[in-house]
Amino acid sequence: MNISQQQISYIISLLEHKNFGKAADACFVTQPTLSMQVKKAEDSLGYKIFNRNINPLVLTEFGEKLLPILYELQVEYDKILHLSKESEGKMLEEIKIGVIPTIASYLVPELFQHKNLFTSNLKWAIKELKTAEILDQIQSKKIDLGILAGPLTTNLSENLKVLSLYNEEILIYSNQELDQNKMNKIHISELKNAQPWLLNNGNCLRTQMIHFCKLSDSPKSDWNYEGGNLEMLIKMVDINKGYTLIPDFYQKAFSVDKSKIKHIYSEHANQFPARNIIGICSHKNSKKTEINELFNFIKVKFANQDMKKFDVLEIKL
Repeated sequence: MNISQQQISYIISLLEHKNFGKAADACFVTQPTLSMQVKKAEDSLGYKIFNRNINPLVLTEFGEKLLPILYELQVEYDKILHLSKESEGKMLEEIKIGVIPTIASYLVPELFQHKNLFTSNLKWAIKELKTAEILDQIQSKKIDLGILAGPLTTNLSENLKVLSLYNEEILIYSNQELDQNKMNKIHISELKNAQPWLLNNGNCLRTQMIHFCKLSDSPKSDWNYEGGNLEMLIKMVDINKGYTLIPDFYQKAFSVDKSKIKHIYSEHANQFPARNIIGICSHKNSKKTEINELFNFIKVKFANQDMKKFDVLEIKL
């Protein structure tokens, strides 16, 4: 049995694109070349990897079992390439990072502003991804690490290194009249009849808002909008009243009307709702030093200095 690194990359590309033409384009080869190499790999292994009778392509039972092994082999090949370039003095380390949008909005500017504090000869490739996309791309080795809201309640976490980075209070941004005697606090019951403005599906902050604010009991207005970014939702609150949730570090980083920001409280005395920001990466990673350096910077930069008591909300995917 003999399967080459090139054949592994073709198989992985074919799995991702589920189409020979698109996979070939992604690998910068002709479709016949890619098809021939995948067929050679299958002949060498003695089993079919893809079921070509189904469109789009799907893995065979053997292919399902083989895929995790191919991903691991790809990582090992990358380590060899890394060592070779490092020995030649040509190494420009690239860290591929996935960050959920509600964290990226304030985290990414901080990272680039302080880039001089990190290891030299380092390149960052940062993408905004939703939680499910981060988990998928960590598994398929498309990214090296992910930064998202936890806790992570999925079987995938068993195969990942999961590190708690910091807790972040979740605040209410509201343009409605509230009980002024409570200063900057609002009880969750006061939101019952107010219009909620939500992020769209796939955003964990949306899931937390629906759960914590019990939105199934809340009436909708005659029309509704679900946005992809917090800035738009804040504008909708300003124009149409109602409320939305915003992370604490977001409101500290951007120009937000602080008079409209309230701390939420409920039956949990002296505890404020929060999300736990976590970093995840594969246990097998050739860039552990650089990843740990990044995680440590984030932990220090966003440490909770006021030591508030938080009620960390769960996120169900």
